[in-house]
Amino acid sequence: MNNMGGINRLYLVDADYFSALDQDSGFIYDLLLDSGVEMNEIEFTEDTGRVSETEEETDDGVVFNYEATVLVPKVSPGDSRRFSSLRDKKLLVLVRDNNDLWWLTGAPGSYFKISISASTGTAAAERNGSTLTISASLPSGSVFINELP
Repeated sequence: MNNMGGINRLYLVDADYFSALDQDSGFIYDLLLDSGVEMNEIEFTEDTGRVSETEEETDDGVVFNYEATVLVPKVSPGDSRRFSSLRDKKLLVLVRDNNDLWWLTGAPGSYFKISISASTGTAAAERNGSTLTISASLPSGSVFINELP
C-alpha cells in the first residue's frame, strides 16, 4: 500500500529565518531559509503523529484550521518547559508524512497555539508521555516541499 496515514517527522522552524518559497514544478516548492536557521525536531512515539487541516468559510474569508498532534514519550519535568518556550515564537511547521511527502504550514507572522497534556496509564498498552498539540487558524493551507537536504 502506498497511501499511509500519519506523520513520521515533525520540525518547528523559527519563522524569522524564513526567506521564501520558490515554485519548483506544479504544486511543489523549494523552501529557502536564511543561514543560522533553527529547526527544532520534535521526537515522538512511532505511529502517534497525525495532522488535520480543514478549510472553513468565514465572514473574513477562507481560513485553514491546522492541528498536529504527537505523543512525546516518557513524561519528564523538562517537557513542559521545552514546549512552553515555543509559545512566544513565530513558527513554521514542517512535517514528513508516512508517504515520504514533506508539508510546510504557516506563514511568517503567524503564531501557533501550543498545548501539552501529560498522561500515563496502568496497562502496558496505555502509553506514558506528553501529548503535544500544535494548532492555528491560518490564511493559507499547507504546501508540498521538496525533500530536505
